[in-house]
Amino acid sequence: MAYLLFAIYTLPVVLIVLYSFADGAAIQTGQLSLANLTADNYVRVLTQQSGLRPFIVSVVYSALAAVIAVGGLLFVARLLQKYKNWVASAFEYLLHIPWILPSALLALGLIVSYDHPNPLVAGAVLTGTTVILLIAFVTVKIPFTLRMLKASFASVNSSLEEAAAIMGAKTLYVFRRILLPLVLPAAAAITALNFNSLLDDYDTAIFLAHPLVQPLGLVIKANTDGAEGTEGIANTFVYTVLLMLITGVTMYLVYGRSGRRRARKQLPADTPGPQVPAPGPSGAKAPGEDDATRPAAAVR
Repeated sequence: MAYLLFAIYTLPVVLIVLYSFADGAAIQTGQLSLANLTADNYVRVLTQQSGLRPFIVSVVYSALAAVIAVGGLLFVARLLQKYKNWVASAFEYLLHIPWILPSALLALGLIVSYDHPNPLVAGAVLTGTTVILLIAFVTVKIPFTLRMLKASFASVNSSLEEAAAIMGAKTLYVFRRILLPLVLPAAAAITALNFNSLLDDYDTAIFLAHPLVQPLGLVIKANTDGAEGTEGIANTFVYTVLLMLITGVTMYLVYGRSGRRRARKQLPADTPGPQVPAPGPSGAKAPGEDDATRPAAAVR
């Protein structure tokens, strides 16, 4: 059963990779052969501006939104985890509003709020610009990022902060030198998850994307509708493969490398202890040998 499920899960991935190398006629007929496989699709996407531009736009938007969301909520999550009162609870509930609203409604709210000069953004009009989609991406990821960062701070041993405070360390110094290094691995993982989830976003981008700066989700939707012909459909398969590669590399850099570093730091369980001369036949100790100076492993 496990092998059957493995085949079911991997078959779509294998077919997507194969179709990404197929020409337009093979994609239309659904017939794959070695003679129809070519690298022209990848060459077209990676060399032509029309094919590469949506991919770069999505990567830049996703990276900026992920970094801003995590970086902006690190200190906020610490305050909400430390101070438990009604003000902190009310503020935390407000930050969870994007979980309540659908993405389409959130996008319409941003359009209505910033389609005229708004004092919150120094009197600028953001609707129709490239900035409003970045604001939407950051807003959508605030609840998830806040919950994960708050849990990360809660897992830190409070005695570390108390010991630093007893030694005279200030609050910001404790946060910067003690708490922040401990939660950075979790923050990196959250950043990677946010980045991967925003790469092919469609629900928010359909309302807020700039007409000249189209992210990948809109381009994939247009290609699947057949508006770009067979080349557009082939580009979609190439985009999918590239997204899988970026997602896999990102998760490996966050989880795989950290796991290997932890494995290297762990000492083997069967590491032999220091060799100590065995006592003589009568059980007498060797000259100069004393239980107080013998290694702990030998005493045990």
